[in-house]
Amino acid sequence: MGTRVNSKKYNSGFSLIEIIVVFAIITILTAIAVPLFRGILKNEVQRVVCDYNCLQLEKTYEAHLSLENIKHSEASFINHLQKYGQDICSEGDDIRYRNEKVVCIVHSVDDGSEEDSSDDDGIKPYL
Repeated sequence: MGTRVNSKKYNSGFSLIEIIVVFAIITILTAIAVPLFRGILKNEVQRVVCDYNCLQLEKTYEAHLSLENIKHSEASFINHLQKYGQDICSEGDDIRYRNEKVVCIVHSVDDGSEEDSSDDDGIKPYL
């Protein structure tokens, strides 16, 4: 009696085609996700840099007011901004002094806490 050779093949792994398909899907997803992530990251970095620059300008402006012993006025802030406020924001030059803070109109987050809001008609909501 002869010995019989086992002719079954065992599929214990992935085929080359399956690996190539998975690699292609991962490559396509990466090609889509990386530019989106870079755009989000770039915008966030620009906002953080703008916030930091506004904070530095605010400190120099408050020091200027204190050293010159003057009160805030729009003219004095504009003069200080023209003197020391170059390249505060990469998106634009709309820098304002609101509620004793220097803010960029492009990157500022409006938390609704401004007292001089034009939408507020003085009516309190009824609860």
